[in-house]
Amino acid sequence: MVEASVGRTLDAEGLYGLLEGIEHRAIAGAKGLPQQRRIEVTWEGVLFTLSRERLVAALDQVKEILNYPDVVTRVPGTRGWVKGIANVRGDLLPLIDLESFLWGHSASIRRRSRILVIEFAGQRVGMLVGEMVGIRHFSRAARMAVRTDLDPVLAPYVTGAYGLGDELWSVFDVQQLAADPRFRVAAG
Repeated sequence: MVEASVGRTLDAEGLYGLLEGIEHRAIAGAKGLPQQRRIEVTWEGVLFTLSRERLVAALDQVKEILNYPDVVTRVPGTRGWVKGIANVRGDLLPLIDLESFLWGHSASIRRRSRILVIEFAGQRVGMLVGEMVGIRHFSRAARMAVRTDLDPVLAPYVTGAYGLGDELWSVFDVQQLAADPRFRVAAG
């Protein structure tokens, strides 16, 4: 015999009825498990601008995103697009002005300017971009061909595009940039 919470004693049949009633109320009030949905494969990218061009780099190609350092030391004998080196947590990081490398004019450093840190052949390099817009997930199925109106200077580094609202964002392959022999020779 079990004593019920209201002070009455229940036999086995009464206890069974009580438990059965609890089970029915629990089932009636339970929400179903979420329905299994088709999992969509996405591509993640870092959105940024260069000289009014909207670009997106694969998130797995960008090792870190930094604010522009307070102190950048110029390195004599380097090309004009090399901003210098910065001490980032005790490591020296070469900084490249990507707009200057591509178009020959320096990027103006603004509040939303950032350094995208990439790695190539074991070397880390920071690239100054005009404006960091954010990180987005795109459906891989939504990838488009290279834009026909693309600036020819960017063509060697662009591998496709994604739409975001009414804007097109060209996929900028930082590994293709890093492999470019002109980019790898910073000595002036």
